[in-house]
Amino acid sequence: MSLFPQENPNPIIRIHLDGRVLFTNAEGKKLLETAGQANAESAPPEWMEAASLAFKSARQIDIIYRYESRSYSFVFIPVMDMSYINIYALDITEREKGHQ
Repeated sequence: MSLFPQENPNPIIRIHLDGRVLFTNAEGKKLLETAGQANAESAPPEWMEAASLAFKSARQIDIIYRYESRSYSFVFIPVMDMSYINIYALDITEREKGHQ
């Protein structure tokens, strides 16, 4: 069961409230790099904004970001007692093209 996040074909990232990346699977690392975080050690400012809002409101935040002509649906889920946020992303580019 512990390999489950690493085997997920979609980006999974866990960040601390201070922006440090605590965990990422391979796809999450690629997405961090695409979002301009070459070292994949910290979250980009726009993610930190959403993460902060999720933590302050103690609820899930859903948002879409666009990077390099790709669209990604993000879900930010705060884990209140641990002071971190789990981020789940999904490339929705093709789905969006189908709705145009």
